[in-house]
Amino acid sequence: MERVPNLTRADVVSAVRNPLAFIADRWTPNPRTVQRAALAALAMAVVIVVTGG
Repeated sequence: MERVPNLTRADVVSAVRNPLAFIADRWTPNPRTVQRAALAALAMAVVIVVTGG
């Protein structure tokens, strides 16, 4: 796991303006993480449908 660099004042201002872009600049998931998240989301959607919400 990589170390996260220290935040500067400009980073904080940018995070307040657009938090999602700030997160995307600092962390990009690897494909395996995205696949696991998609599978978990699919499984939970199936559980919700089967149980009737």
